[in-house]
Amino acid sequence: AALANGQVTIKYSMYAEKFPISEHKLTAATIDETYCLSDVMPGCFIHLAEKEFVHGEEHHYMKEDPPGTFHGLMADETYWCYVQQDPEQEKADLERMRAHWAGVVVG
Repeated sequence: AALANGQVTIKYSMYAEKFPISEHKLTAATIDETYCLSDVMPGCFIHLAEKEFVHGEEHHYMKEDPPGTFHGLMADETYWCYVQQDPEQEKADLERMRAHWAGVVVG
């Protein structure tokens, strides 16, 4: 369980900041405190991914339960932050995430 606690790097645009994780978890609120994403994009939804997606590639995000609490993060790894501003697209993304992670136990 050594990788359950520590720090991860979260990349967003030109930024790459370190964030603390506990029991493989991190919250969107913690990321937002540093990157101030909701100040610039009120009502936005924050997601994490294990890779940087290329244009047109389908996005697969880290498990969230409840939404905004990321699971399965490993200390000393790098993750990419994605912001969704469209409530309808957010709804579709959440459904896709639920289907993808259904029955999967993650940290």
